[in-house]
Amino acid sequence: MAVITPSVAGPFDLGTVVVRVALKVNPETAQVNAVSDPIPTIVHGLPTVVQSIALNMNKPNFTLNPTSCEPKQITGSAISTLGSVAPLSQRFQVGGCNALAFKPKLKLSLKGATKRAGNPALRAVITYPKGSNANIAKTQVTLPHSAFLEQSHIRTVCTRVQFAVDACPKGSIYGSARAVSPLLDQPLEGPVYLRSSSNKLPDLVVDLKGQIEVVLDGKVDTGKEDGLRTTFQSVPDAPVSKFILNLDGGKKGLIVNSENLCSPKAKVKAVSNLTAQNGKTYDTQPRVANSCGKKAKKKGLKR
Repeated sequence: MAVITPSVAGPFDLGTVVVRVALKVNPETAQVNAVSDPIPTIVHGLPTVVQSIALNMNKPNFTLNPTSCEPKQITGSAISTLGSVAPLSQRFQVGGCNALAFKPKLKLSLKGATKRAGNPALRAVITYPKGSNANIAKTQVTLPHSAFLEQSHIRTVCTRVQFAVDACPKGSIYGSARAVSPLLDQPLEGPVYLRSSSNKLPDLVVDLKGQIEVVLDGKVDTGKEDGLRTTFQSVPDAPVSKFILNLDGGKKGLIVNSENLCSPKAKVKAVSNLTAQNGKTYDTQPRVANSCGKKAKKKGLKR
């Protein structure tokens, strides 16, 4: 941002002063951190004294309220010319969040291998209906018991140090993701890594990049019925109209079938637990689509 203000020292009009303000977005919370360049203390050889600073952002649709009613704070700090730091804070809270709806749709599909010991690819798609909705705060999806973790395919894992400097090896990429937000001109896209963690298994980390960077950290473990489960514990309070997650299949596939998916006895339902920023929950058991029907159609055409 560029802050353009008139500079007046007593009877002298010194013209305008332009101070640039860098906007940085926290990739984990999507919070904006604004840091200004030094404010001039001397303009055209005359000393200037800043007595107060007022910022009024009043452009329509420039900012959006959160969908969480939890108390928050606008924080900052003012740094003097001598280096002294004065902390700044202001309480912030919105109301009416409970009135927001929360009914996202989740579609899951296993593509490719359907036989026992096969490694299918996974595709998960979350879509939001139009209108006023609470944003997602947490997602937890447990795959059917027939989908096991193929631990022999977990070879290259990105370390936290490598991830912090954007130096993950290509071998640690196990899929891709895409997020569409009404706030951005273009979708955010990026790889899905396995990253080292303090848990028994590596984390499934989505690194979305574009106009901004957003990182989603997913914990991988097993659910109550031993189904493969992924939990994204903290999702930024920002609107997303569509989110697509693709995990590779085949030699780098993280999923292995414990039974033939085309068998009538195969378990094909997942468990989805979604939590909104306003505290509402939306729990479903979506059916996991597979390639069985497509194979049957192809055989029918050959006949």
